[in-house]
Amino acid sequence: KLQIPRNNNQVNSKDQFSNFNFDYWNLFVSCFLDLGIFAERIAQLFHKVKIFLKDIKLEHSLFALPFAYLGLFMAQRGWPDLFVFVWVTVAMVSFRTLAMGLNRLLDRKLDAENPRTQGRALPQKKLRTGFVWLAVIVSFLIFEGSTWKLGNLCLRLSPVPVVLAWIY
Repeated sequence: KLQIPRNNNQVNSKDQFSNFNFDYWNLFVSCFLDLGIFAERIAQLFHKVKIFLKDIKLEHSLFALPFAYLGLFMAQRGWPDLFVFVWVTVAMVSFRTLAMGLNRLLDRKLDAENPRTQGRALPQKKLRTGFVWLAVIVSFLIFEGSTWKLGNLCLRLSPVPVVLAWIY
């Protein structure tokens, strides 16, 4: 238990310096032990996110972006504003993450039986379904936020792809 002296009368003047260092050393060490546990949790979270992104093949989202950009350039009849370009990118990546996460969740039993998909994270129990649901919900919120930033029409039409992703 950490005990810091309140005044000089509580500690022998000869031992005051050593007790002072020891008490602060204990405080310092306990803080770093707490930070160590926190850092370990953060590392575990990043590891789970890495597994999730690998499982949904985030790189395929990047390969699909040129199609979204092509539609954007055609709709703008030229170069779009940076604002629109960024929010279309966010919408595209967050929606595909939402859709692929839903696919992994809804097909996890089929994936466990299919030899081609048995190595995915959910059948292998590398991720819990709750974590994937959380990723899907966060992706949905990011998608809805990006459609809101893109304008009223995008926001009103945003349920269409979400329903199609659920049905698919």
